[in-house]
Amino acid sequence: MNPANFYTRGVKEFMDDYWAAWLPSKVYSLGDVGRLNNSQFERIGSLDDYSIPYKIKRSSARGPLEISSGLSFSVDFTSDAKHRVQEGFEHSGDISLHIGFQTEGSFLVEINDSSSLSLVEAPSLEASIIDKYVSGEWKRDFFVVTDIVKADLATIIVAKEKGASLEFKISGSHSNDCRALIDASAQISLKRQKGDLFKMLSAKGTTPFFQLSHLKLRPFSTPKFKRRNMLPTDIEMPDPATIISQPGVRSRIRLELASP
Repeated sequence: MNPANFYTRGVKEFMDDYWAAWLPSKVYSLGDVGRLNNSQFERIGSLDDYSIPYKIKRSSARGPLEISSGLSFSVDFTSDAKHRVQEGFEHSGDISLHIGFQTEGSFLVEINDSSSLSLVEAPSLEASIIDKYVSGEWKRDFFVVTDIVKADLATIIVAKEKGASLEFKISGSHSNDCRALIDASAQISLKRQKGDLFKMLSAKGTTPFFQLSHLKLRPFSTPKFKRRNMLPTDIEMPDPATIISQPGVRSRIRLELASP
């Protein structure tokens, strides 16, 4: 399994039903349309390109996010910084932050503030996508981004090999742990790196996580827009010709949430 798959599947353990952008620096928008290549979403267009109207819900705050897997870290203070921490002052002065990644695919996600945006789950959206499928414009393996997490400031590091590590020098006012990597007032410099890693440091305005929905045929009809996880028992989507010749089939098609 490559690091991208380790990372995207690892994120799922902490954020149910959310897919992880790879590379994490890629920015996605609500209504983006694409296909899945293993665990990676590859954008090919948007709902706008298919003339499918949609509405966006008001954003909701999520707050800070901290996710990690398979890593260790240590902090060395300068004498001045150590004294100030012991005396109860703000964390200031220079520190050395060492982060070790124990396995291939180990990762660290630090986000200082985040919010969610999502599409309004209107029956008209589902109906429009089904119409496009019946006409042949929408393919059975298409997915659409229906929810995104926007990060104000994000640091994401993924190890591409076992035993990789980073050491940072951090100055100014900051936390005395990995959260220092997203302190806006901190000055961060990379002192040394061991091994191969992907690193995105203090990036602004990224969309590291998102939800995907796609058309699925259910064994019975429920007349409403529905979101759920994929299950092994899902029935394959019928051909457009079948939907046209058998009107009852259409009532069983739903735009549903796809889970990693």
